[in-house]
Amino acid sequence: MNQPLAARYSQQDLVDIQLGRLMRKIGTNPKTRRAVTNAIKEVSPGAHFPDQAINDLRDEFNATREKDKMDAETQRITARLEAQKLKLREKFSDDQIKEIEERVMPKYGLADYEAAAIIYGADLKPTDATSRGGRERMIHGTTWEFPELPKLFENPTLAAREEAARVIDEFRAARR
Repeated sequence: MNQPLAARYSQQDLVDIQLGRLMRKIGTNPKTRRAVTNAIKEVSPGAHFPDQAINDLRDEFNATREKDKMDAETQRITARLEAQKLKLREKFSDDQIKEIEERVMPKYGLADYEAAAIIYGADLKPTDATSRGGRERMIHGTTWEFPELPKLFENPTLAAREEAARVIDEFRAARR
């Protein structure tokens, strides 16, 4: 009665026994169980694994919750960008905003209109008459009038300082 396995079973039976043991081993391993149950369902669609069904439902719920989080975050970012873009319309024309979107933001990898507008204002702002308060561009050979500053002849140093402070304030106001 205590015959070796090889004597009691055919070669195919021995292979089936080895495969059964291996299937039990990988079917009980948490890392490989899902792949095994999915493979079994592929071959035998009526097979039912309650623990795997619970895990599938849990994964589906987590994926839905993660998608909802991503959608909410996308909406929040879109609303922030639209508010920033609307605020830029107070300072920039539509063409300038388009230039900020197409040139500055991609070049510097920005997703923030405020930061892009600062860079645009500092580096790429066009040098036409409208960007300097409507004054004509000074070209070689043009003439200009000496500005009339109050107190210029009384105290030239004080008049120069006051005018310089006024111009600096203009530059700062233009950058904001």
